[in-house]
Amino acid sequence: MAELLDALQTVVSEARVHEAALELTPLKRRVYRLHLNESPAHSVILKRSEPPIAQLNRLVAERWLPAVRLGHHCAALLATVADRQGRWFWQIYEDLGLDTLERQSDRPRVGATTDLIAELHGRIEQTYVYDPELGRYQPKNALDAAAKTLDALHEDKKKLEEDGVYKKMQSGDPNEIFDSA
Repeated sequence: MAELLDALQTVVSEARVHEAALELTPLKRRVYRLHLNESPAHSVILKRSEPPIAQLNRLVAERWLPAVRLGHHCAALLATVADRQGRWFWQIYEDLGLDTLERQSDRPRVGATTDLIAELHGRIEQTYVYDPELGRYQPKNALDAAAKTLDALHEDKKKLEEDGVYKKMQSGDPNEIFDSA
C-alpha cells in the first residue's frame, strides 16, 4: 500500500496525500474510485491487476488506441505501481465520472458507442494486417512513419534554405550566426 500512496502523491496535485484523507468506493472487483476528502471534486480510478493484464491495459491506453488516433476516447493512465512482491499492479486512471454507458444506456449513447467501436475496427483494418505467423497485427505500410518523418525534414530544410539560415551560418559573422539560431 505504501507504493500506491507514493504514486498517488506524485499524480495528485494536492500537497500531501494521507491515508486518512482518502475515501475508497468499490466499483467492481479490483476497481475502486478514490475520492480525496479535502477535494470532493477530485478523484481517480484505481485498478488492481495481475502483471500480464496490467501490461495489456497499459498498451491499450498508451499505444494501441493512440496508434489508430483514438487515444482521446479512453481514460488517461496516470501511473502504474507494482506491489513489493510483484504479484499485483495498481494502475491509476483519470476519473471520467459517473456518466457511463452502464448507468445511462439510452439509444443515442448506445449508438455513439457502437459507432466508436466500428470506427476503431475500421481504423485497425485500414492501418494493420494480421500476420498469423507472428500471431499479431503488423502495420500495412511499415515505412509510412519513416516516410512522413523524411518529408517533414525536407520541408524544414527547404524553409531554412528559403530563409537564408544556412548562408547566415556559413558567413562566420557571429551576429549572423546568432541571428540564424
